[in-house]
Amino acid sequence: MGMLSNLSVFPLSMLLLAATLVGCDFSDDDNSDQTKISGVVQTGCGSTSLKTGAFSQVELYKSTGGNAELIGASSADDQGHFWIGFDDDENPGIYFLKARLDNQIDLMAVLGTEMTSNVVINELTTVAAAYSYARFFDFQTDLIAGSGDLLPLQIAAGMNANLADAQSGCPSTVMLNTPNADQTNSLRSLRSLANLASYCVADATVCLPQLQSYVSSGSNQQPTGLLDSLVLLARNPAGDVSGIYDLSRKQDVYEPDLERIPDAWTLAVKVNDTGSAQYTFGGAANTVFDERGYAWINNNVVQGDTVSSNVIVVLKPDGSPSDGKNGTPLSPVTGGGILGPGLGITYNKVSDTIWLGDFGWGGVNPSDSGNGSVSEIALDGQPISPDSAYDGGTDRVQGILVDNQGNVWSANYGNDKVIVFPGGDPQQAVEIGISCQPFGLAHNPQDDTVWVATVGCQEGVADSVVAHYSLQNGVITQLSSTTVGDVLKGLDVDFDGSVWVASGSDSSVYHLSADGNVLDRITGVTGLASPWNVRIDDAGNVWVSNFGSMDPFDLDNIYSNAAVSVLAGARSNSGKPAGTPLSPSTGYTLPSAGEEVILFDGTPLSQTGTNQPKFTPMMRSVSAVPDRAGNLWVSNNWKPNFHTDLTHNPGGDGMIIFVGLAEPTTPGRTQ
Repeated sequence: MGMLSNLSVFPLSMLLLAATLVGCDFSDDDNSDQTKISGVVQTGCGSTSLKTGAFSQVELYKSTGGNAELIGASSADDQGHFWIGFDDDENPGIYFLKARLDNQIDLMAVLGTEMTSNVVINELTTVAAAYSYARFFDFQTDLIAGSGDLLPLQIAAGMNANLADAQSGCPSTVMLNTPNADQTNSLRSLRSLANLASYCVADATVCLPQLQSYVSSGSNQQPTGLLDSLVLLARNPAGDVSGIYDLSRKQDVYEPDLERIPDAWTLAVKVNDTGSAQYTFGGAANTVFDERGYAWINNNVVQGDTVSSNVIVVLKPDGSPSDGKNGTPLSPVTGGGILGPGLGITYNKVSDTIWLGDFGWGGVNPSDSGNGSVSEIALDGQPISPDSAYDGGTDRVQGILVDNQGNVWSANYGNDKVIVFPGGDPQQAVEIGISCQPFGLAHNPQDDTVWVATVGCQEGVADSVVAHYSLQNGVITQLSSTTVGDVLKGLDVDFDGSVWVASGSDSSVYHLSADGNVLDRITGVTGLASPWNVRIDDAGNVWVSNFGSMDPFDLDNIYSNAAVSVLAGARSNSGKPAGTPLSPSTGYTLPSAGEEVILFDGTPLSQTGTNQPKFTPMMRSVSAVPDRAGNLWVSNNWKPNFHTDLTHNPGGDGMIIFVGLAEPTTPGRTQ
């Protein structure tokens, strides 16, 4: 299903009429020159509103990208009903409401970019706001605040609407329906966290000190109330998990909630709608974000088969399919020679286009079939490369990136070459040989150099390398080469120029210095399981996507506890040494809450050779990429049973979006 907000947007002229729906008479306060909004502060979803009149002050704020501005306020009556008249300008912004019990207990509801009527402010809307805006919270004012750019706040508003319906105070239709509902545990986690907040509202003197103690451990922030405690929990969901769970069991206002302790207090939204019933997700691969926050996602194969996909998927910032309006692409995008794209996808800020590598699956090699191996797509979805794609000597391209000068680099797995299109021109291609099977690329924007990771010539033999290159006057020069790890895939460059690389066969992440020396090997911790890729967020933390074992001798190889891991980078905001695990021992997982996984077409997730229901909403992954609001987009690339589906039906079914889990990351840092 789509991920569009389910909030009804009312014309401003209707808001005064809507105010009467809460059953209050505000005729003495009417001012026809003002915009008006009405609502209720209550405990629970659809339950009786607070009758104490304790939430006496309700404040309406608007942020246009910076600090929030108070634009209206009102006192609630003894039933929790409120009405606010306010003056507004025409500048776009984010609206949110805050209800204050005392200096420690605040509730919040995010309205988003459009004013709505009959708003409910309760514990569930507060949890949704705390997680969606976890990276945009001002601990001095207890308000949402940006850094001057409105787009990240708009992206966060979309995720807020994916969690909660501000008109009902209940979980959104997104959370209540497939592929979410009880196919994952996020809906129940959302309710459990709302129960926790409800307990603190009911008995702050007992609940709040415990909650503050649980969430402040290991943080440089000391929470003063409920709202900032929930924000800290969203930022560090792997703290005292059991303690938080015990508090959540003190109330049962929101049901059904979690029946067992989770691995961490994350909230995730799963999406599986490409915009087409014909071209569904089949092996979501790497993701890149453009300047509008749209996610461009490579798609390996046709769902239910091993045939190469000829589409890429484009999702709006809220996870719904791009609809082709206002110069945006209509998802899924085809043409330009797209054929079985793999890891390689990048955003070229110089030309404002998307470049991707055509690897080919199911025995199809783009070069052998007459196609090239690189495609270029305009941001409106129109192909720029011909139907035969670009060639320039490329062969089974995996990693692809664009340097500061607009030169397009590709890792050519099929012919052991690194090939560069100067200025994006395949007719002027230059190349350099590398052994064996180059796979991942990473760009250091500080010195405009490129790092390459290779799979190696033989699994189990230490012949994988990380090599460093520069391009000067049309000539590629190797700066260093280091033999390290076993079956390397993705890599990224830290802020100090050091390199992190995923090594699959020894389930490790290696850290190399800027001159190519091995500094550290991280293994056996934080859920690492045959990692495929790494990505460094703007806080200097290293996010690791785990594929799980590909052991050819383990015929029962099922990766049923798929996870994404995070390590402290060289300049991590955690303050911990580089390589320190920051995620729990399991990694960040997304278990089922009891319902089997259903594909977009309504059929159960199929794994060849077995008819048993599948309860694995999160699968083998090849990318974990933060967006500009700190949401972490993790690909469901491959089904859990490696061998059963290897030759028949491998493709995973969509994307997992962990809300507010990472640091907001600017686009353009591509692999």
